[in-house]
Amino acid sequence: MSPARIIPARLSGPDSDRPARGRHRAPRSPFFGPGARRRAGRLSFVAAVATALPLLVVPATSANAATTSDWERLAVCESGGNWSINTGNGYYGGLQFSTSTWNAFGGQEFASRADLAHPQEQMVVANRTLREQGWGAWPSCSRSVGLSGGPTTGGPTELITAITDRYDRESAIRSRMGSLRGLEQGDASLRWQVYAGGRTYWSPSAGAHTLYGGILGKFLALGGAPSRGVPTTDETSAYDRGAYNDFAKGGSIYWSRSTSAHEVKNAIRTKWRVLGAERAAGYPTTDEVGTGDGAAYNDFNNKNSIYWTSRYGAHQVRGSIRTTWRSLGAGQSELGYPTSDEYSTPTGARSDFAGGYITWDRATNTNRVVLS
Repeated sequence: MSPARIIPARLSGPDSDRPARGRHRAPRSPFFGPGARRRAGRLSFVAAVATALPLLVVPATSANAATTSDWERLAVCESGGNWSINTGNGYYGGLQFSTSTWNAFGGQEFASRADLAHPQEQMVVANRTLREQGWGAWPSCSRSVGLSGGPTTGGPTELITAITDRYDRESAIRSRMGSLRGLEQGDASLRWQVYAGGRTYWSPSAGAHTLYGGILGKFLALGGAPSRGVPTTDETSAYDRGAYNDFAKGGSIYWSRSTSAHEVKNAIRTKWRVLGAERAAGYPTTDEVGTGDGAAYNDFNNKNSIYWTSRYGAHQVRGSIRTTWRSLGAGQSELGYPTSDEYSTPTGARSDFAGGYITWDRATNTNRVVLS
């Protein structure tokens, strides 16, 4: 049985004696009646039994669900952002639940009142309430913070999401990630959790995958999930103690001690992997670089590069042939871009280009440039 999930510190804000702005009407019928759901009790018990349960409900697309940031904004209006507030007015917690609404939507699963529950538990109950009652359950504040005008997506209606489930079940992830930093964020298409030692991202198609260290840093520097897509693998071991993650939008980030982290993507990644990836062609020493005329390339640490053009595709140029070609101006020279990988000849090697070719002579260790 895995240990109880580590819970981040409660969010807190200034106490307030002002009247609560949200009022929840009783549901037409209890959405979660007796026996209709798993009665898990307190959060520590929920986490403790996670390994014995199938993966619970992960965020489902819904026109009446909200993101973590939506609830945090709403709580600032409802309670000054104080998730443990109890002013004695009959409404409790950051989102000002009445006892009847809290109970009707399964709040007793977590605590006897909302102010005694963790903020993320309150958000779970809020998503259930929202699914039945809409933003009208918080009529004044939802309008005030701009939530009442249209639907949003996201928001789990169970506490154990796919991200939480992996963290609870896998001791290696808990050891590498460390403690939680804040609440799980996101919506129905993308969710993530920040930890002391990394992040876990989730999407419906990719599932939950982990990022750490230099690869995570490069991923965020490149724009993160909106730019590169979610990770589709966990961090995976590579040659000579390196590592990599693949991502949903056609790229990978590879890390090694000598090269740090760099991205390889699309056709260049495909060519590089055909050539043997890091074992044969070396680790990338650059991200993909645009040439200004529509071409692109990556350099690799085994004295080679892969250049891509829309006309000729992706081809490797290496060693002294690459040195000579670049000295002439590379793709902007009369030779133009490569139309072949380097290949062996009886006297050495050759690479073909749009405007000619370059040979390397084994006996003399010299290059010869021939224009078409």
